[in-house]
Amino acid sequence: MVEAERLKLAKAMLVGGAQDWLEKREAGEKNSMTNVKKSFSKRYIKPPVLIFRSAYDMFQKKKQAETESVYQYASRLRSLAKCVNQ
Repeated sequence: MVEAERLKLAKAMLVGGAQDWLEKREAGEKNSMTNVKKSFSKRYIKPPVLIFRSAYDMFQKKKQAETESVYQYASRLRSLAKCVNQ
C-alpha cells in the first residue's frame, strides 16, 4: 500500500474516542503514518514505569478495604490488571 492508502485505512479503522481524538489533531500530526503513530503512541500507550506501578499497586493493595464492597474490590483489581496487560 502507498502511504496515502495506509493513512486512509488507519483513519477508517479508528472508532469512538480514538476517532474523535484523531480528528482534533493538528494537520501536521495526521499527515503521515509516522506522525499518526507517534501521536497515537504518546496518547494511548503507557510508559513501562506506569505499567510497573499498576502491577505494584495490584499486589500491594490486593486486600479488600473494610468499606469496599465486593463489586468495588473486583472492579479495582480488574482496572489494575488492565493497566498491567497493556
